[in-house]
Amino acid sequence: MDWIRRSLLKASIISAVCFISGIVLYSVACWIGGNLIKPVDVILLFLMFIVIGILNFIRFNVERTKWAMSKPAIVKNVIFAPLFYVVAIVFVSLIVGWLDKETLLILSLVFIVTFLVSQIFVFTVAKHNTDKMNDALEVFRKEHFGDEQE
Repeated sequence: MDWIRRSLLKASIISAVCFISGIVLYSVACWIGGNLIKPVDVILLFLMFIVIGILNFIRFNVERTKWAMSKPAIVKNVIFAPLFYVVAIVFVSLIVGWLDKETLLILSLVFIVTFLVSQIFVFTVAKHNTDKMNDALEVFRKEHFGDEQE
């Protein structure tokens, strides 16, 4: 049961951060466009991030399965990315109104670029941590076993 609580906490934190940044971006867009912030739009943003939180909770629980533990993180992220994209497009179309083909193409490109940049960042951080761990393991081996392996 502790893993459920941890998954729920991680999903809630991610959703809260995304909700706050979404509200800030929406407010800036309304300010630039000279529009007022409608309460219905804030409620829709809140509902969108509840759905995103549920998807994150499911994703964190899938990551605990034996199948997912044997796969790289990018595989799991690629599997869940279309779900996040559909949720984002549905709620953006509810907030903005009907999306034409150009707007949908622009949003798709923004989503793909954001996804790729975030995956590169996650991969770089994971690789850096793995390299640090490998260096520490090498130092440990030299200290305790000497150079007899060479």
